[in-house]
Amino acid sequence: MKKTYLFFLLVFLMSISMETIAQNRPQNGKRGANGGKERPAIGQISGRIIDSITNETLEYTTVALYSKRNKQVVGGTISQANGRFYMEKIKVGRYDLKISFMGYEDKVISGIIINKEEHLINLHKIKLSPNVNSLQEVVIDGSAPRIEYQIDKKVINVGKQMTSISGTAVDVLENVPSVKVDIEGNVSLRGSGGFTVLIDGRPSVLDANDALQQIPASTIDNIEIITNPSAKYDPDGTAGIINIITKKNKLQGISGVANANVGLDNKYGGDFLINYKKRRANIYFGADYNLRTYPGNSYNKRWTQSGDTIFHTIMNGESERQREMWGFKAGIDYELSDNDAIGFSGRFGNRKMDGNTQSDYDEWKEPGEIHNIYTNTDIMNRGGQFYQFSGNYMHKFEKKGHEIKMEVSHSKRDLKKQIRSWFSNPFLKKRRSCGALPT
Repeated sequence: MKKTYLFFLLVFLMSISMETIAQNRPQNGKRGANGGKERPAIGQISGRIIDSITNETLEYTTVALYSKRNKQVVGGTISQANGRFYMEKIKVGRYDLKISFMGYEDKVISGIIINKEEHLINLHKIKLSPNVNSLQEVVIDGSAPRIEYQIDKKVINVGKQMTSISGTAVDVLENVPSVKVDIEGNVSLRGSGGFTVLIDGRPSVLDANDALQQIPASTIDNIEIITNPSAKYDPDGTAGIINIITKKNKLQGISGVANANVGLDNKYGGDFLINYKKRRANIYFGADYNLRTYPGNSYNKRWTQSGDTIFHTIMNGESERQREMWGFKAGIDYELSDNDAIGFSGRFGNRKMDGNTQSDYDEWKEPGEIHNIYTNTDIMNRGGQFYQFSGNYMHKFEKKGHEIKMEVSHSKRDLKKQIRSWFSNPFLKKRRSCGALPT
C-alpha cells in the first residue's frame, strides 16, 4: 500500500516540474523577457569633428546617439582634444547621430545601420558650421579706472568723474585720497599746502592753489599726484607734485570742442579749444571763463560771567565769496623728424577773488539795559593778470623710454590784494574805519 502511495506522489511531482519547464520555454523560437531575441551589442561608431571654416578640431563636442524607432537616447560621448570621438557596444539597429557644440549649428546624421555585416562605422571628418546668429553684439569695456595706483604716483582719470567735469581742477581733487580741500577752495596735499603744480610737466606761473582754481576740469585729461618725486622734479621743500595733463587732439584737419556749465548761487562758465593739425604741424587756440559764487551765513551767541555781572554778545552775519577767472592759450607743435619735436606755447589771463562779510553785533550786560549795537563790514579784493611763454625741444632715442628734453620759460604775474574793514552804528549813522591793507 505504501508503495502505491509513493508511486502516485512521484508521478504528481514529475508532472508539476514538466509543466513549469514548458511555461518557461521560449515560444516560436523567440527569446528574452519580452518574448524577443536579445540583440547583440557589436556596433562601433567613430569620427572626427572640425570647424567647417578654419578646419580646426573641436574639443568637448557633445555626440548623442538616438534610436530610430522610439527617438530615445541610447548612448553618448564627447570629442577629445584632437576632435575624435568613439562609441562602442552599440546594439544592432537603426540610429540617428546628433552632434552639437556651443556657437555652432547642430548637425544630425540619420540612417546609421548597425548589423552583423556592417557594425564598424567610421564617419571620418564631420564639419560643424558656426552659428552667426548666436551672438548679435559683443561689448568690451576697456576704459581706465577712475584712479590708477602706479609705483611712484596716483593718476586720476578726469573723464571718469562726470560730477566734477563742469568745475575746475579743485573740484576733481575733492574726492581724491591724500588731498583735502577747504571751504575756500584751498588744496592741501598730505596735510601741507607746500606743493608744486605742473601743467603738462611745466611749472605754472600762478600759485599752486590759484593754478588749480583756474584750470577748467573739461580741459584736463588726467591728474598725476606724485607724493615722492624724483630728483628731476627738484622736489626739495615740497610735500609733493600735482601734474595736470591737458587734453591733446591728434586728429588731422580742423577740430574743436566747447563746454558750458551752470549751477546754483550764480555759478557758470565755459571754455573752448580749436585745433588744426596737418602732417607734422599742430596749432591750437583756446579760451575759458568761470565765475563761482559762494554765499554763506553765520550765527554766534556768547556770554561771559564775572562776579554778579554777565556780558552778552550775539552776532548774526552774512558773507559772499566770489571767484572770477578768464584766460587765453595758444601754441604750436612741430615734428622735425620721427624722433625730434619742438613746441611753443603761451597763456594770458586774469583771476579775481572778492570777499564781502557783514556781521551785526548786539552787546549788553546784566544787570543793565544799555545795548551796544553795531555792524562790522569786511571787504577783501585779490587778483591780477598773468602771462607765460615757453618753448621746448624733445629728442627720442632708439631705446624705448630714453629721451632728452629742453625747455625755456618766461612768466610774470601781477598780484594785488586789498582788505578793508569798518564798524558802523545804525543809530548814530557813523562809520569808523579799522584800516586797509593793500599789498
